[in-house]
Amino acid sequence: MGRGVVIIRPYAAADADAAVAFFARAAAADPTLEAVPAAAWGRFVDASFNRGARDFLCAESEGVMVGLATSTQSAGFRHFRIMVHPDARRGGTASRMLERILAQDEPETPPAKCNCNAAWHAGQAFLAANGFRAERTTLQMQRSGPVAAIDPPAGYRLRPATESEGDDVAWRRLTEIGYAGGLDYTPLTARDTDLFRSEPGFSLTLAERDGAVVGLCHARVWEGDGEAWINSVVVAPEHRGRGLGRALTAAAVGTIAETPDRIVKLHVYADGHAAVAIYRRLGFETTSTVSAWILGR
Repeated sequence: MGRGVVIIRPYAAADADAAVAFFARAAAADPTLEAVPAAAWGRFVDASFNRGARDFLCAESEGVMVGLATSTQSAGFRHFRIMVHPDARRGGTASRMLERILAQDEPETPPAKCNCNAAWHAGQAFLAANGFRAERTTLQMQRSGPVAAIDPPAGYRLRPATESEGDDVAWRRLTEIGYAGGLDYTPLTARDTDLFRSEPGFSLTLAERDGAVVGLCHARVWEGDGEAWINSVVVAPEHRGRGLGRALTAAAVGTIAETPDRIVKLHVYADGHAAVAIYRRLGFETTSTVSAWILGR
């Protein structure tokens, strides 16, 4: 790895292979980071909210990528994450990248936000030293293996989503209902739903009543390590409180957790007490917490 002068520059499409290699090297040296497969990185870059990685940054030393920052402006925030290889830390690289990120929206600068795991003590210290404060906490929960199927309430039925305009419209509509106004919310586009559908182990379970889609559970299997994730669970407000969310989640877990030892993970706001209670009833346990650190509001 290069140990010379570190250059901060914009990320380019030609950096994709170098970024994947960077993630692999960094994850091998720091367990708080994780390797990212090439296909997953490509889908992330292509997601509408990232605008083709327009605002991403690279840190490079002697032709080797030693740092990477993701940055996107959405939902009234400048969302970012800065990753520096352990061998390149303590040299001001992260601070220089943060300075560049905070200048990306000048002169009208929105609040900046970074999600930081509680186990990443250095990251929390860095954010606090730069004036960020922790606001909302998310729980990471997990369980092993499938769960028994749960019948939906009377009058409802569960089914797999089809690759159709009607189901995609319902998917985007329910996502808006469930997450609009959240700190991490960005509206789904047709391009986003196509990207999600292309993921290995993609699963989208829909709940219907009288022919109308009133709930969903989107899940996937992460190709990096084979772990399964519940991405989102939404039930339309007028259909809540009847056990539909629990039935949807159980159905999705049964689809993506094909073996008893497969880990299924999810994130949920710590103050979302009803959702947390549903997941605990399904055997999920809290394993870590992530806080949203915000500057500028």
